[in-house]
Amino acid sequence: MISPQAFLAQMLKNNPQIQQNPIAQNYLSVLQSGDAKKGEQLAQNLLNSYGMTKEQALEQAKTIFHLG
Repeated sequence: MISPQAFLAQMLKNNPQIQQNPIAQNYLSVLQSGDAKKGEQLAQNLLNSYGMTKEQALEQAKTIFHLG
Protein backbone atom coordinates (compact mmCIF):
# COMPACT_ATOMS: atom_id res chain seq x y z
CA MET A 1 0.00 0.00 0.00
CA ILE A 2 1.27 3.47 -0.89
CA SER A 3 1.81 5.98 1.89
CA PRO A 4 -0.13 9.27 1.87
CA GLN A 5 3.15 11.16 1.44
CA ALA A 6 4.17 9.08 -1.58
CA PHE A 7 0.68 9.43 -3.07
CA LEU A 8 0.79 13.22 -2.70
CA ALA A 9 4.30 13.41 -4.15
CA GLN A 10 3.25 11.35 -7.18
CA MET A 11 0.12 13.47 -7.66
CA LEU A 12 2.21 16.64 -7.59
CA LYS A 13 4.79 15.20 -10.00
CA ASN A 14 2.03 14.35 -12.47
CA ASN A 15 0.44 17.82 -12.30
CA PRO A 16 1.15 19.67 -15.59
CA GLN A 17 1.42 22.99 -13.77
CA ILE A 18 4.21 21.57 -11.61
CA GLN A 19 5.89 19.88 -14.58
CA GLN A 20 6.07 23.20 -16.43
CA ASN A 21 7.26 25.27 -13.47
CA PRO A 22 10.96 24.94 -12.58
CA ILE A 23 10.49 26.68 -9.24
CA ALA A 24 7.73 24.27 -8.22
CA GLN A 25 9.90 21.34 -9.35
CA ASN A 26 12.71 22.65 -7.15
CA TYR A 27 10.38 22.90 -4.14
CA LEU A 28 9.11 19.39 -4.75
CA SER A 29 12.62 17.95 -5.01
CA VAL A 30 13.60 19.61 -1.72
CA LEU A 31 10.49 18.19 -0.04
CA GLN A 32 11.27 14.72 -1.36
CA SER A 33 14.93 14.90 -0.38
CA GLY A 34 14.09 15.55 3.27
CA ASP A 35 16.82 18.22 3.45
CA ALA A 36 15.60 20.28 6.40
CA LYS A 37 18.08 23.14 5.85
CA LYS A 38 17.07 23.60 2.22
CA GLY A 39 13.40 23.32 3.18
CA GLU A 40 13.81 25.99 5.82
CA GLN A 41 15.65 28.22 3.36
CA LEU A 42 12.88 27.83 0.76
CA ALA A 43 10.22 28.55 3.38
CA GLN A 44 12.07 31.68 4.48
CA ASN A 45 12.36 32.83 0.87
CA LEU A 46 8.61 32.37 0.42
CA LEU A 47 7.90 34.29 3.62
CA ASN A 48 10.16 37.11 2.47
CA SER A 49 8.45 37.26 -0.92
CA TYR A 50 5.07 37.61 0.82
CA GLY A 51 6.42 40.06 3.37
CA MET A 52 5.45 37.80 6.27
CA THR A 53 7.16 36.58 9.38
CA LYS A 54 7.19 32.93 10.41
CA GLU A 55 4.83 33.77 13.25
CA GLN A 56 2.35 35.49 10.91
CA ALA A 57 2.39 32.50 8.57
CA LEU A 58 1.80 30.08 11.44
CA GLU A 59 -1.15 32.12 12.69
CA GLN A 60 -2.60 32.25 9.20
CA ALA A 61 -2.18 28.47 8.79
CA LYS A 62 -3.89 27.88 12.15
CA THR A 63 -6.81 29.99 10.99
CA ILE A 64 -7.07 28.27 7.60
CA PHE A 65 -6.85 24.76 9.06
CA HIS A 66 -8.93 25.56 12.18
CA LEU A 67 -6.14 24.66 14.62
CA GLY A 68 -5.79 25.90 18.19
